[in-house]
Amino acid sequence: MAHSHYTLCYHLVFATKNRDSLIDPSIERALWSILWKTCIHLGFHPYAVGGVEDHVHLALSIPPTVTLAEAVGRIKNLSTREIRSTIEQCDGFSWQVGYGLFTFGYRDLDNVVRYIHNQRSRHSRKRNTSDQH
Repeated sequence: MAHSHYTLCYHLVFATKNRDSLIDPSIERALWSILWKTCIHLGFHPYAVGGVEDHVHLALSIPPTVTLAEAVGRIKNLSTREIRSTIEQCDGFSWQVGYGLFTFGYRDLDNVVRYIHNQRSRHSRKRNTSDQH
């Protein structure tokens, strides 16, 4: 029997409800871990999870047997439930409707992972630059 091989890489971005600053640095490790484990539980392959107070970035592979809208919906729904039940101060946590989803080639994976891991410093640099104008 032949086996299928795929490497479909996506950069997924979605926000907290109303883009509220709900992801405090004190809980972000727990929240990133929940998103990572949610992806694995769903049969997706996460490469990186990161973000800032009001949105998250994930680099992941999704099998071609799952529609992209279905995959994103499952990630958001399952992670919301887990975040609410696991992180004490997040019992009313919600993600905003909608998302951004971008493809990238496997050879760009290192750059995308680096980009996601550097979100906090990228956003603080942006704020500092805009404060000066």
